[in-house]
Amino acid sequence: QLSNGTHTSFHQKMRGTLLLVFSLSKSYGSTTITRSSAAPIRDFLHNHGLQCCVDTIIGHFGIDAPGDVEYLTDANIARLPRAVPAVKRSILQDVRDQLRESSRRTRQAEAYASSWHHKVLRDLYNTCETLLRGFMLGFGLSCIFEILILNRDFYQATEDLISRVRRAAIRGMVLGIAVALVLCGSAIVLPSNFRSNWMHAAM
Repeated sequence: QLSNGTHTSFHQKMRGTLLLVFSLSKSYGSTTITRSSAAPIRDFLHNHGLQCCVDTIIGHFGIDAPGDVEYLTDANIARLPRAVPAVKRSILQDVRDQLRESSRRTRQAEAYASSWHHKVLRDLYNTCETLLRGFMLGFGLSCIFEILILNRDFYQATEDLISRVRRAAIRGMVLGIAVALVLCGSAIVLPSNFRSNWMHAAM
């Protein structure tokens, strides 16, 4: 049997040992993360033909990730030490431009993917607007032709006025539907974006 003092001392030693193991594991883990985070930028520069200047580039700019290269300016690259050859500076600029273009395409793709439903609604709205405008145009032209050209005595008619109006309305609806479909199908030749931009410019 252990006395109270021995029991307390044993617990204190065990506690100290556990704290020491925990602190060592924590420091080892943080060191491992730091090394692994520095590895990608070194491999990235090495794979792009900048193996002779890896330490100089990292130390001069303080970059720790491949994505940081995207934000380097021409002035930043020009301030590199003279030990870095001009060819390597040009390679670094080319790599930066490629990263910028890749980021631009990625952002554009993400924006397009997030707004596809807006595009569908806009196309549906443009289609309905084209159909409605085409129907109104055809219906109006048909009625004008019916009243002013085909039946010039339309305004003098009294007995068969209802039947004439009915015939004019039916013919106007048929012609309106036909013109609406023609205008909607004409989007193959004249897209809605062109028509919309043209109308905004005219306004």
